[in-house]
Amino acid sequence: MPSLQAYQFRMPAGFAGDLQRAEVATIETQLISTAAPPTAFGVAVKYVSGAVQPINLATDTAASVVGINLRPYPIQGNGTDPLGTSTPPTSGVTDVLKRGYAMVALGGVAAAAKGGTVYVRVGNVSAGKVLGDFEAAPDIAAVGVAGSNTGNGTIGTLSATSAATPGAFKVTFTAATAFNVTDPNGIALKAGATGAAYTAEGLTFTITAGGTAFVAGDSFTVTVTQNTIVMPSNWYFTGPADAYGITEIAANI
Repeated sequence: MPSLQAYQFRMPAGFAGDLQRAEVATIETQLISTAAPPTAFGVAVKYVSGAVQPINLATDTAASVVGINLRPYPIQGNGTDPLGTSTPPTSGVTDVLKRGYAMVALGGVAAAAKGGTVYVRVGNVSAGKVLGDFEAAPDIAAVGVAGSNTGNGTIGTLSATSAATPGAFKVTFTAATAFNVTDPNGIALKAGATGAAYTAEGLTFTITAGGTAFVAGDSFTVTVTQNTIVMPSNWYFTGPADAYGITEIAANI
């Protein structure tokens, strides 16, 4: 009798940390860092003092990622975990996928697509956004803070792209409606004016004049934080997630 099930997304894909297409995989057995062991399978990992830890700091970059923490291959776990869960060991060795395909839990809110860019979370954790998880869209924050200004205008409509250098951008007024901007490395960017959107080096904001005019020397600091890092183009999703949020990723170190 034919099956009449309907799948809302795709057929169940597997479990986070499962190896796929074993014939093309490169897997290394590595020591686990007992100071900070990976707490899940199918997450990005790095080496610290020669041992594996999860990606977990805003200072981590795509170059920090050395692979994906796999479930034991070719064997399975000891079967002591409850159904639907699996806890990585906190000492000893673990398998790290350097090249190939693995199942991962899709984090964030954006849907994965075939060939889609892969991002790894390094900050701003919340429900569904775990340090070291794989996501399908960037999360970059920009926050503006006024200095001890004479003028009482405000800064708003802030946004940033992956092109923005993480760190503090300095906005310094040269006149009531004009200002200069330097990036976190102290490099001067184009000048700007109040009442108009300012965009440079991936950062966008608008300064609106208030009832008291700005004077030369008034300032704002705009801090850009990259909560996700973008992986190289040879990392990509092979398709959308299933109904349980599991999708396949291609990894290449």
